Amino acid sequence: MPPPHVSDNDLIERDPGMVHAAVDGEAVMMSIAQGSYFGLNSVGADIWALLETPTSIDEIQRHLLAEYEVDESECRREIVRFVDELLRLGIARRCPAR
Repeated sequence: MPPPHVSDNDLIERDPGMVHAAVDGEAVMMSIAQGSYFGLNSVGADIWALLETPTSIDEIQRHLLAEYEVDESECRREIVRFVDELLRLGIARRCPAR
């Protein structure tokens, strides 16, 4: 497996160009710039909600471990994989350096 693109020090946030809505505990999003539609299950929707403000991988993990019964290391791997995919698709972005 290649190393993750997101690091523990990165703060991640939603791309502000995404239009989104909650539907039955899930999230649907559309990128007007890309002309693309995306859907997230309930766990993805929870992460999406957290990304409303700049959020670290650690913060996401703390939230998910409190909400779901999941192995800590598996949770971390899945969060990194998911956030990497959001970054790759342009749905989320690293926060600019301050």
